[in-house]
Amino acid sequence: MKRRLRSILAVTLAVTVATMVVPAAPAAAESEVICVGSPIPAGWIHTTSLSTSFVCGGGVVPPNIVTQWVITNISQAKRDDVFAMCISTQP
Repeated sequence: MKRRLRSILAVTLAVTVATMVVPAAPAAAESEVICVGSPIPAGWIHTTSLSTSFVCGGGVVPPNIVTQWVITNISQAKRDDVFAMCISTQP
């Protein structure tokens, strides 16, 4: 009986320690793609830009012309949340 109790306690302790040591995977942030110049809602930030032909009323566009913005919802962000963003000197 003691042996069984020890093994149960050892497994319980191992599981408890493992859940405290291994951090939870971060949840994916909610993102949307909008046309350049569209208003960005409160609680959202512009995180990157895209160049895609035949969207937002355009035809074929060169790859250096931005046609879409990716925006990310930060209204539910918690302390120490990390967001991946592209920072550029281009508008």
